[in-house]
Order: sequence, then C-alpha cells, then structure tokens
Amino acid sequence: MSTASFPSNTVIIIPTLSNTEGLLSVLNDIQSMFGSSAPVIVVNNSANTLNVKADVINQGKNTGFARAVNDGARLAISKYKATYLVFLNDDVSFKNDWVAQCFDRSEEH
Repeated sequence: MSTASFPSNTVIIIPTLSNTEGLLSVLNDIQSMFGSSAPVIVVNNSANTLNVKADVINQGKNTGFARAVNDGARLAISKYKATYLVFLNDDVSFKNDWVAQCFDRSEEH
C-alpha cells in the first residue's frame, strides 16, 4: 500500500486517557496512510507512562482535555513550527482521504 503525503507544517495531536488499544489502532492507521511523514504528538493523561512511536507528553495524571490539547499544541508549535493542528480522539476511525477533505474545505473558507 502506498502512503499519501501529509501536509507540511501540520501536526496531529491525540490526547488519551487509558485507551491504549484505541490509541495504537489510530497510530497504526496514521502510519499506514502517511508513513513517517505525519508528525504525531500523543498527550497521555494517565498515570501510566506510554511508549509509542510518536512524541509523547506524559502528564502523569488526568489534567483534562483542554490542558492536554493545549500542551500538545504548544509542543507542535515550538518543535515543528506547525501552522495547522489536527486534533484526533484516541478512538477515531477515518477514510483514506480525510486530510485532503479537511484542507480542501478550509481553503474554500
């Protein structure tokens, strides 16, 4: 299966709380679609440390959704100089062309 290109200056941020199975499924889907071209930040709101193929912010406790996405956004902007942020839940499923559809819609408006 060939991989699609991921838009430059874009980072995926996934907050998670004790849903390792769902998170691994989402990460696998992203890897299958984009290879290593999609930077991913996982914000772990659990006390358990995560070790996955992504940048991980281990919060050490449940700091809440808003703080998790804000911490992820700060890292995306400082490390990757991100212009666009894509926030995903850890239980999401999507079509192969989901990124193109998002960017096409944003360009229309």
